[in-house]
Amino acid sequence: MNYVAGPVIVFALGVGTGALFHNAWSRRFWIASIVATIAATALWIGGCYLLFVLAAPNELGPPLLVPVLLTLATALIGAVLAGVAVRWARKQR
Repeated sequence: MNYVAGPVIVFALGVGTGALFHNAWSRRFWIASIVATIAATALWIGGCYLLFVLAAPNELGPPLLVPVLLTLATALIGAVLAGVAVRWARKQR
């Protein structure tokens, strides 16, 4: 199994949503980071659940807390780094 692909995808979702929300809300750094983190986590967990519903609906259970928290933490790192990059790019103009 590839244990790197999931965190890399979540990190990329965090960076993408982070860049989007930091461009929209330039003055609210932490609010943009938190909203981007929640959006990236919702995209990832929603996509996983959709995949499970389509592939094996009988084996689907409630989400566990630890994987969700790890997903939130990974997406938050990407969103914060995207916010720092957006701020740095604005200063360079």
